[in-house]
Amino acid sequence: TLTAVRVETSLDGAAWTVATPATWAADHAAKTTRFAAVRARAVRLVGLAGLPGQPYASAAEVGVYAVEGTP
Repeated sequence: TLTAVRVETSLDGAAWTVATPATWAADHAAKTTRFAAVRARAVRLVGLAGLPGQPYASAAEVGVYAVEGTP
């Protein structure tokens, strides 16, 4: 379970820009993070922290959605 993440975007897959950092509750509920609309070809989720005392963090079923009316 990820508890701290950073969402990054890229136009070329080489240069990345931070879209937003996020801190999430240490539970198994679905998580949502919003960030300003940007032009990008790729989005990546960088795990920064997981459950306390665990030497790893994980995520499953990650999706990226656009809000209607944004570029």
